[in-house]
Amino acid sequence: LGLPRSILKFIPHYKSVGDNRSLSGYVRFIYLFPLIFSVVVGALTFLFAAQITTFFEFPAVFTNLLRIVALTLPIQALTDITRNMLYAEKQMLYGAIGRDLIEKTALLLGILIIILFKLDLQALVMLLSLSITLSLTYNSLIHFSIIKLDLSKDVRYRLREWLNFSLPLFFTGFMVFFIRWTDNFVIAKFLSPLELGIYSVAFAIPMFIGIFQRSFALIFVPLISESYAKKNSDEIGFLFKKSAGWLFGITFPLFLVMVVYSKRILSLLFGESYSAGSLALIIIAAGFMINFSSGLGDHVLLVHNRTKVIFWVNCLIFAYNLVMNLILVPMLGINGAAISTASSIALQHLIFLWQARKYQKLQFDFRYNVKFVVAGIAAILVSTFIFMFNFGEILTILIVAPLYVDRKSVV
Repeated sequence: LGLPRSILKFIPHYKSVGDNRSLSGYVRFIYLFPLIFSVVVGALTFLFAAQITTFFEFPAVFTNLLRIVALTLPIQALTDITRNMLYAEKQMLYGAIGRDLIEKTALLLGILIIILFKLDLQALVMLLSLSITLSLTYNSLIHFSIIKLDLSKDVRYRLREWLNFSLPLFFTGFMVFFIRWTDNFVIAKFLSPLELGIYSVAFAIPMFIGIFQRSFALIFVPLISESYAKKNSDEIGFLFKKSAGWLFGITFPLFLVMVVYSKRILSLLFGESYSAGSLALIIIAAGFMINFSSGLGDHVLLVHNRTKVIFWVNCLIFAYNLVMNLILVPMLGINGAAISTASSIALQHLIFLWQARKYQKLQFDFRYNVKFVVAGIAAILVSTFIFMFNFGEILTILIVAPLYVDRKSVV
């Protein structure tokens, strides 16, 4: 429903302006509304699981799998809410532990048990449900022991404001899903499964860098929400400039490594046959780099309540991405898909930045970024020279890696 993202906006805002009545109403709303909605959807899914299975002509076992997922829906909804409550209170570490340590570790250990005892797919789906439940339990314990909100018995509900903010994000989620998968659908239509597999791997490696952007966003949004509530425009500009610089500094060395060593990375991690995706990897990495370099413009729009702008930009990008994939994939194969996706990712965030600058004065620290570019290129030249000695892939990587650490310390 787009509601979890609204937590990062409204909790810091109401706390900053001291509006305890609206804060109390919002906290009640943010727990009850998603919970009720997920219970209703879960109940309907559970009751009609057999009919859904028959309609899609899936195996009969899918009915039980779908019912397990249906029972998990309210748990997932509350997990998202409690995690974003931690982020809104700047408890980033606790939120990350619940998502990235507890939930993922439970999945990993469970999968090892499933492989060891040769359990079936139903056990895997039950494991997924258990990992989400463990994450909710942890988030709830941390939430109620650490977060102390000054709630009032006198409650004000701003339902129109909350839903007007969140519902465009709900529909945006559909657009983002289609943008993310359009290239895969078109490749599956025109190319072979082997080429789809190579492309999926080439896409996944640059996408990993996105973890830094998401991490910065979780810190950035609560801070600028507080500044927006205080009408401190200069502080928002300062935070944008610093976060954009840090984001560029962290991601640029990874981008350089992907560009220069794309074939080595694919061959080392997945096998020699996957090196055919090296050019696609470079193209997609370039798209992501433009994305990261443009800063967190969409989150500035979020704080300014311009969620409808975010929705319409995503609609435009979806149409562009679909048309470009349909034209370029038959002509250029997976490289055509890479061009379509990379240009879509870059264009999307450049438009976000353009729109955000209508509402907020935003600048970049270009001198800071140039230092990273110069130092990064120097490190690449030295490491390329070392690779010429053929010490072996693993040993050479261990020798070269400190160059990037030293480069960062110099900058």
